[in-house]
Amino acid sequence: MSERKAKKARGKGFGTVERRGNSYLGRWKVNGKQYNRKLDAKTKDEARKMLDEITAPFRLKDERERNAALISRQESIDGRLAEIEDAKPALLLADAFEAYKNSTSRSDTAAEARLAHCENWCKRLVAFLNERYPDLKEVRHVTKEHARAFASDGYLDVCPATKNQALVFYRRMWNVFIVDEVRGVNFNPWEGVQKKQVQHISHRAMTLDEIKAVRSQCTGEMKKLFDVGLYTGQRLGDCALLKWDQIDLVKNVISVVPRKTARKTGKRVVIPIHRTLLETLLETPSQMRFGFVLPDCARRYQDDGSSLSRRFAVACKGAGIDTVEQGQDGRNRNRVGFHSLRYTFVSTALNQGV
Repeated sequence: MSERKAKKARGKGFGTVERRGNSYLGRWKVNGKQYNRKLDAKTKDEARKMLDEITAPFRLKDERERNAALISRQESIDGRLAEIEDAKPALLLADAFEAYKNSTSRSDTAAEARLAHCENWCKRLVAFLNERYPDLKEVRHVTKEHARAFASDGYLDVCPATKNQALVFYRRMWNVFIVDEVRGVNFNPWEGVQKKQVQHISHRAMTLDEIKAVRSQCTGEMKKLFDVGLYTGQRLGDCALLKWDQIDLVKNVISVVPRKTARKTGKRVVIPIHRTLLETLLETPSQMRFGFVLPDCARRYQDDGSSLSRRFAVACKGAGIDTVEQGQDGRNRNRVGFHSLRYTFVSTALNQGV
């Protein structure tokens, strides 16, 4: 490499080394001022090393000044970004659910009935925060302390399982806000809130006498809903939302994908139609066999998923059946409910060798 190329290869602030007879001269600039110094070196490499040591303090000073300029520039950019962020409209707590519901980031597989539950949970949260923290108006100002306070005191009247369902929803809603870059929402305050321990008490199967007694208390579509639950073993939601296009009266089968497992497996279940259920289905005139099999029950379930459960509980009470049992934690839990028809279906099928 020529001496001229060597000069170009050296970085800014390192200076240059020139040979002058039998000695070497170091040359460098600081703030536009030229400096020269004779270098007591025998070779050019030694001269360059000596010059590097001489110019090192100047380079460090330049680097410090450059870094200070970069930091100042970064602070200016951060300030501008903060101004832009602050200019975005803030999401109010009162509008939180509508923003979640209308977000394209939200999973669109949630049923309308589930959304109704979510809306109620959101209303309860907003009401609690408004009462406990009246100055808290925007979603971005909800902290972990607020979330923990609500988890402790916000819904004392519901069971642990329901609390856990609500907690899952709150986490999901805030994650949607983060993905949507809602102003000021850059963390999820619900991530640190622990779920409640649930004591599971299963529903029990119903006896033949209980089945007859409860069915006699049901009228209209509730009696038909009772038969669908008893003779198909489906969950309440699947029974209430059963559609005529899922029923094949020629092959005498019901073919459905259970809503609870639809997202995980999508497995279709084919259920033979019991003769008693067939009689119930045929009560509907052929020209009316479209849409929901039980339109009134479908509407009630979609408006309030627990309304049909409450009507079933009233029928059980009318039949003289005690539906609740006290758990070890002192809370009352349902032992007999619509889900008992599913247990009855399974136990009966097993006894018949199915």
